[in-house]
Amino acid sequence: MNLKISTLALAVIVAGGINAQVTVTVDPTTRKFLGNESEFDREKFVNIHALFDEHDSDFEKFKKDYNIDEDFIGSRRFYYPISKTKNGKIPKVSKKYSGNREVNNYVATTSPGSLFYDKTLNYGKIDFMPYIKDVSNYVAEAFRDEWDLVPEFLEPFNEPMVHAADFTKGLKGAEKKQAVEAVITYICKYHREVARAVKNTPELSDMKIMGFGSAFPEFEANNFGLWNSRFKQFIDIAGEDIDILSVHLYDGSGVNNAGGRRSGSNLEAILDMLQTYSYIKLSKPLPIAVTEYGRLVPNQPEWEKATGAVGNKLEKKVKTNVSNYHPVTNSQAVRSQLHMVMSFMNRQNELVRTIPFTIGKAPQSAMYAKSSLWVKQEDGSYEYSNRKYFFEMLKDIEGEQILVNSDNVDVQALGYVDDNKLYLMLNNLNDNEQKVKLNLKTEDNLKKVSVKTLKIFDNKVPELKKQDYKAAPSEINLAYGETAVITYEYKKDIKFDKEVRRNKYYSKNYLQPVTSGKDIVFNIDGVKNAAGSNVVLRLGVGRAHGLAVVPSDIKVNDKTVEVKGDVIKGYDQNTRKQFFGVLEIPVDSKILKDGNNTVTVKYNDNGGFVTTAIMQVEK
Repeated sequence: MNLKISTLALAVIVAGGINAQVTVTVDPTTRKFLGNESEFDREKFVNIHALFDEHDSDFEKFKKDYNIDEDFIGSRRFYYPISKTKNGKIPKVSKKYSGNREVNNYVATTSPGSLFYDKTLNYGKIDFMPYIKDVSNYVAEAFRDEWDLVPEFLEPFNEPMVHAADFTKGLKGAEKKQAVEAVITYICKYHREVARAVKNTPELSDMKIMGFGSAFPEFEANNFGLWNSRFKQFIDIAGEDIDILSVHLYDGSGVNNAGGRRSGSNLEAILDMLQTYSYIKLSKPLPIAVTEYGRLVPNQPEWEKATGAVGNKLEKKVKTNVSNYHPVTNSQAVRSQLHMVMSFMNRQNELVRTIPFTIGKAPQSAMYAKSSLWVKQEDGSYEYSNRKYFFEMLKDIEGEQILVNSDNVDVQALGYVDDNKLYLMLNNLNDNEQKVKLNLKTEDNLKKVSVKTLKIFDNKVPELKKQDYKAAPSEINLAYGETAVITYEYKKDIKFDKEVRRNKYYSKNYLQPVTSGKDIVFNIDGVKNAAGSNVVLRLGVGRAHGLAVVPSDIKVNDKTVEVKGDVIKGYDQNTRKQFFGVLEIPVDSKILKDGNNTVTVKYNDNGGFVTTAIMQVEK
């Protein structure tokens, strides 16, 4: 971290990998609305992938340490009524409760093996729907009559479609392919049926159904064939009945990003595609839950050797006293969690829940000790792991969102005002250090400034620094992945005198193939308050490496839009199999119209797709 109170020096010249200076402009007196939401919703973002249904002193301390509501019990549990079925036999339901059931703020899920109980069946050659309907009705009845801890959110299965082949044992070739496709379709239909059963149970009116808990949604695979066979099919079958779309988003393994990163433009493209297609299919973009996210961190080599594990899979269950916890490895996911949570915070009104994959308590020999918030010590007590730093960086954030502008898409910047305090959160997605000029519009009555920064490393534990200043710093240097929270404390409460409101408008078509020299046309209707707005065209692009990512020609209402500077959030995806990301392209509001608008895109080379076109308007 390098902060300067003195007058800012000249901007750095772009050369030899050194980045030009970034300016972040902060306007504390202008309140910002994302749709209709402005106040920071902590329960959407400050979560843990665990559930505590009994008193735990360490958990209670955690809530006090990190400004978490005392009623919080955790965020995700792998257990709900279908888990009680055995070999296709549905239990009888006892009558313990009556009347409307109060829901608890967590996500319930389980393994798809709870539905596909007989691995010897060829699900491609049987009618499995009678059982699906029966077990769906049982789930709703059990939640209503006997379940003690009714979840607000039911995500029927955890990552079910990547396990589809697990339920086609003994099959090969075309017969296996048919069976896998049948399993995927039945997964979609189970979501539909359990959603209908819950909605037909008035006592469960506060429950919401989400799905399908997609693991590593690589929509672009097989020329977007994976999208068509998985999530598109899911929305086509279950979209009208469920409430929320759910996904898991991870960067590659280890701090060096083996396998590629989702942080940045790829994450944005996935969420934009989900919302655009649900808008096209259902006339409304469905809200999204990210029920796992962060980074996959590797097992310790000696632990893998002792257990027979390969990657994140145990080939054979062998108990061991060898530790799978290492403080550096454990910490590496925090970088990705902070990258992603800022993207989520910037879409607060579009999301209902985001859960970083940081689990609860674990002995050091457990597989997911590498991902735990608490690690068991030799004396039997539990101590925080370095996963605590995610919560440390979000601990103070609260209040109403304000207008903050970063002139570089790689430097994420969000601001919130709570009475006399302004919280500015910054995060660097760029591989290089960024010199950030801080342009604070209101410094009158400033009392003091506190700066908290966090760096994550590949070979040592995280570095958290806290410094206090009497005056507002004029700049800050951010290393790759570094996060900063700057707290400005004023002598008087900050008063809002203006507001800005963001709305997004979706195209009526999507996933358009690219042919050299051919116009791709998107129609975007219903735009309001275009004049004088800050407008960004969000263009989703999926293309092979070596092909142009930015179109050779973009027009809005027949007016040319020039692309200036970097429009790809984060890195260029060179470690992914191909590019799939969103281009965030500023558009002059003068060429936008209230009502219908036409976006025309053209490339000079063949291949790939333009997946989505969304007009983001801030008035």
